[in-house]
Amino acid sequence: LLHDLGHGPFSHLFEEVLPDARHHEAWTADVLLDPDTDVHRALASISRGMPERVVSLLAGTHRLAYLSRSVSGMLDVDRCDYLLRDSHMTGVRYGIYDLDWLLRALTFGCRRTQSGAEQWVLAIEGRKGLPPIEGYFLARSFMYQQVYHHKATRAAEALIRGIFLRVAMLSREGRVPDQTPRAVVAAVRGEPVHLHEYLELDDVALLHAFRVWEADPDTALATLTRQLSARQLPKTLPLPPDTRLWQPAADRAKEVALRNGYPPELTVWLDVAKEPTYAEPEDDSPEGLWVSIRHRPMTRLGRISFVLGELCNKSVERPRLIFPAAIR
Repeated sequence: LLHDLGHGPFSHLFEEVLPDARHHEAWTADVLLDPDTDVHRALASISRGMPERVVSLLAGTHRLAYLSRSVSGMLDVDRCDYLLRDSHMTGVRYGIYDLDWLLRALTFGCRRTQSGAEQWVLAIEGRKGLPPIEGYFLARSFMYQQVYHHKATRAAEALIRGIFLRVAMLSREGRVPDQTPRAVVAAVRGEPVHLHEYLELDDVALLHAFRVWEADPDTALATLTRQLSARQLPKTLPLPPDTRLWQPAADRAKEVALRNGYPPELTVWLDVAKEPTYAEPEDDSPEGLWVSIRHRPMTRLGRISFVLGELCNKSVERPRLIFPAAIR
């Protein structure tokens, strides 16, 4: 319930657009440890030292390491939640998988490291657990293809990037757009952002600022925010797999944008969406997922599942150009 408390508005996009932004995990720890926050007081009222124990779980330093990996790992409560919830909220079925059977297939297993030490890990029980865990990873792959990395999603995010970049430019030049949240001003100027200012910054505050900026005297900022409000998204163009072509294509698009009166640094983007696949370490670390089969040593999931073995540690990139519709 608490691991994502530190997320800024628009989730991970907010961290990407602000220069030198702190990761949301660091903000989460601040929220939990600050004695002035409601959540700190609530946890401390249950048990002395509970805020610190929760932070250790989120940071991966808790003495029960498998619990930390169940909060942030290859198979964790965060991903199990957002795949099903995002499928429901977006009206698609790509992220549906059999959560009930997956939970029934989870078990604890004791593996022996190369040094001979015994180590407890969270594992999949026998071969009956393979179909639900394979379905989970395939559902995640489909959601990235069809929702998170959909061209409309990435185009809208490009508009928001342009808005934040323009606000940063104006703020550094000494003219802060009206209704710009204090936390954003401090971040783009390289000043410390205080926790109470950060907590005041949510989606509602930014969306209100966007609406105000639609009438801003700066033409570039007003245009970008109006386009976002009216859902006038930029166009996208898939790029071929050859990485040598990507930057020349982006440079060409920027030249065309500039000739047509569009600021290329705000309107043309080389977007390379990287899709997570099943990752499995090759060393002796306990990370990744394990399969517990009776009378056999603990085995990594990728060596048991044909499907995940084929996906294991593969890199999937979806490159595209994003540019103003008028110069298509």
